[in-house]
Amino acid sequence: MSEVKECPWCGIEPRLFGKDKAQCINEFNCPNAYGRPIPLDEWQVRPIEDALRAENEALRRKIAQIHKIAKSSIYDEEGLLGDIEEITKQDSPSGERI
Repeated sequence: MSEVKECPWCGIEPRLFGKDKAQCINEFNCPNAYGRPIPLDEWQVRPIEDALRAENEALRRKIAQIHKIAKSSIYDEEGLLGDIEEITKQDSPSGERI
């Protein structure tokens, strides 16, 4: 099994019992501290968290695509103004990228 996830209630690393159970030991800040040891196949399942991580990753990829497009071109209400590299060279006294 891959790396054991942190406690779903408090976020600390759990204590492992053999290779198949985990238990939180954060007695001061966790509502599940020292509860029954939970089988790892249950401990590792976080459907909402996993779905949010997948959605987050998909959105990051979309933002990267948008950033790549925006970085290469500048638009106004009438359409494309030009390549940002050329525009910034024109605005720079030395002709270098700003």
